Amino acid sequence: MGVSDAQRKTIYGIQLGYRKQREALTEQLADLKSKQNDEVEAVLTDDQRKELKSLQDATRKRVEDRKKKNKKAPKSDKAADSKDS
Repeated sequence: MGVSDAQRKTIYGIQLGYRKQREALTEQLADLKSKQNDEVEAVLTDDQRKELKSLQDATRKRVEDRKKKNKKAPKSDKAADSKDS
Protein backbone atom coordinates (compact mmCIF):
# COMPACT_ATOMS: atom_id res chain seq x y z
CA MET A 1 0.00 0.00 0.00
CA GLY A 2 1.97 2.97 -1.31
CA VAL A 3 1.18 6.60 -1.79
CA SER A 4 -0.45 7.83 -4.97
CA ASP A 5 1.31 10.08 -7.46
CA ALA A 6 -0.83 13.01 -6.29
CA GLN A 7 0.10 12.35 -2.66
CA ARG A 8 3.77 12.04 -3.59
CA LYS A 9 3.69 15.41 -5.40
CA THR A 10 1.91 17.03 -2.45
CA ILE A 11 4.44 15.59 0.00
CA TYR A 12 7.35 16.80 -2.14
CA GLY A 13 5.78 20.26 -2.23
CA ILE A 14 5.43 20.31 1.55
CA GLN A 15 9.03 19.17 1.99
CA LEU A 16 10.27 21.80 -0.44
CA GLY A 17 8.44 24.55 1.45
CA TYR A 18 9.92 23.51 4.77
CA ARG A 19 13.37 23.02 3.23
CA LYS A 20 13.39 26.68 2.19
CA GLN A 21 12.38 27.73 5.71
CA ARG A 22 15.05 25.51 7.27
CA GLU A 23 17.71 26.94 4.98
CA ALA A 24 16.69 30.48 5.94
CA LEU A 25 16.82 29.60 9.65
CA THR A 26 20.19 27.90 9.23
CA GLU A 27 21.53 31.06 7.62
CA GLN A 28 20.13 33.16 10.47
CA LEU A 29 21.77 30.87 13.03
CA ALA A 30 25.12 31.13 11.24
CA ASP A 31 24.83 34.94 11.30
CA LEU A 32 24.01 34.92 15.01
CA LYS A 33 26.92 32.61 15.77
CA SER A 34 29.28 34.87 13.85
CA LYS A 35 28.05 37.97 15.69
CA GLN A 36 28.38 36.17 19.02
CA ASN A 37 31.95 35.13 18.22
CA ASP A 38 32.82 38.68 17.18
CA GLU A 39 31.48 40.07 20.46
CA VAL A 40 33.33 37.48 22.53
CA GLU A 41 36.58 38.14 20.69
CA ALA A 42 36.17 41.88 21.26
CA VAL A 43 36.33 41.23 25.02
CA LEU A 44 39.59 39.26 24.77
CA THR A 45 43.12 40.62 24.79
CA ASP A 46 45.40 40.10 21.77
CA ASP A 47 47.18 37.23 23.51
CA GLN A 48 43.86 35.60 24.41
CA ARG A 49 42.64 35.94 20.79
CA LYS A 50 45.86 34.27 19.59
CA GLU A 51 45.35 31.42 22.07
CA LEU A 52 41.71 31.06 21.02
CA LYS A 53 42.71 30.90 17.35
CA SER A 54 45.34 28.30 18.16
CA LEU A 55 42.78 26.15 19.99
CA GLN A 56 40.26 26.55 17.17
CA ASP A 57 42.86 25.59 14.57
CA ALA A 58 43.80 22.50 16.56
CA THR A 59 40.15 21.51 16.84
CA ARG A 60 39.61 21.97 13.10
CA LYS A 61 42.63 19.81 12.37
CA ARG A 62 41.38 17.03 14.65
CA VAL A 63 37.96 17.13 12.97
CA GLU A 64 39.53 17.02 9.48
CA ASP A 65 41.82 14.16 10.50
CA ARG A 66 38.86 12.24 11.92
CA LYS A 67 36.89 12.77 8.70
CA LYS A 68 39.83 11.55 6.62
CA LYS A 69 40.22 8.51 8.85
CA ASN A 70 36.52 7.68 8.60
CA LYS A 71 36.61 7.94 4.81
CA LYS A 72 39.49 5.48 4.64
CA ALA A 73 37.88 2.95 6.99
CA PRO A 74 35.70 0.36 5.25
CA LYS A 75 32.03 0.82 6.00
CA SER A 76 30.22 -2.13 7.47
CA ASP A 77 26.79 -2.90 6.09
CA LYS A 78 24.68 -3.19 9.23
CA ALA A 79 21.57 -3.98 7.21
CA ALA A 80 23.31 -6.92 5.55
CA ASP A 81 24.77 -8.03 8.87
CA SER A 82 21.35 -8.08 10.53
CA LYS A 83 19.86 -10.08 7.65
CA ASP A 84 22.53 -12.74 8.06
CA SER A 85 21.56 -13.27 11.70
